[in-house]
Amino acid sequence: MFVDIVFNKDNEVMSLSKKLGFSNIYTIEKYNNNHKANFVLLEADELNKIKEVSKQYSLVFVDDSNNLTRAIIENKDVDCLVMNENTNLNQVILKIMQTNKVFLVIPFNKILNSGNNLRIKILNKIKNAIKLARKYKVKIIVCSFASNIYELRSLRDLISFNVVMGMTGKEAKEAFSNLDLTIK
Repeated sequence: MFVDIVFNKDNEVMSLSKKLGFSNIYTIEKYNNNHKANFVLLEADELNKIKEVSKQYSLVFVDDSNNLTRAIIENKDVDCLVMNENTNLNQVILKIMQTNKVFLVIPFNKILNSGNNLRIKILNKIKNAIKLARKYKVKIIVCSFASNIYELRSLRDLISFNVVMGMTGKEAKEAFSNLDLTIK
């Protein structure tokens, strides 16, 4: 079972995701009290809301946009850390993630929508993160986080991307099924 996470619950996005090889498509939204999606994405500075949010959604994703990685992963209610260009991972952070069972999420739309210099920085961080995650047995989730049909990519393309970034074939496929196994 291969899973993708998208921002847009539009029928066109959902049906195209199925055609591109995904068996389950979940939606994610930024926290706004509407509760229309499967999962919620909080910004790092919204950690004070996490207790109430974790009761409403099956999984809580936190975007490390303010470089607060350690504060995010030490919170027991955080399920997934969304990587970006500011995320600083090291052995201490990954040990805490492994202990607290926090997943590392690699959103493909951050790569797709970034400029050349930023894209290079993000790709280097992803390569290093994959090596560290493998070493410390932290599970990785790769998803599109697409907000429109133009940000969607096929399952095969994304698996190939994972392999190029340093994952084994098995790890590359598991990155799309890890999420399905963890939904509460």
